Amino acid sequence: GSIVKYKLTDPTDAGTMLVKGNSLMYKEVKIAFDDYEFNFDETKILFMTSIVPIYRRSFTAVYYLYDLTTKQLMPLDEKHQPQSLAEYSPDGNSVSFIHGNDIFVKQVANGKVVKLTEDGKRNKIINGTTDWVYEEEFGCRDGFRWSADGSSIAFWQVDAGKIRDYYML
Repeated sequence: GSIVKYKLTDPTDAGTMLVKGNSLMYKEVKIAFDDYEFNFDETKILFMTSIVPIYRRSFTAVYYLYDLTTKQLMPLDEKHQPQSLAEYSPDGNSVSFIHGNDIFVKQVANGKVVKLTEDGKRNKIINGTTDWVYEEEFGCRDGFRWSADGSSIAFWQVDAGKIRDYYML
């Protein structure tokens, strides 16, 4: 549960402890992570916890941001959990995610969360992600991309409102 950085060019390197697993606490509860991702300058870590599968490749998770300088751990967005497809902007200043078929962006510096879409609804309007068919047949589960400078997001919007459910026995 810890993260240690090693110098691959030095076989005698004992490593540098970046995060002690037992120090990842939020509201006096130890956070066990399933995966993590650094931002571009490796000053922050996005931890993925509590993974719940949706389809074959997609899942929701509860994400936390950890600041390596201050050693502070905070939820990505406590109000909108669980999330899916959380990722850093190219400049590392923001983290985007999907919740309830809507797209959100958290500004890392001030913690402000902005909801980019307002019309997401299960089995009706899908923003920034895909449905089962795209995931299963095309291996595609994310439907948004950051611009190279991190100032914009382009996304798919699927209107599935007229698609009927079909049940197989």
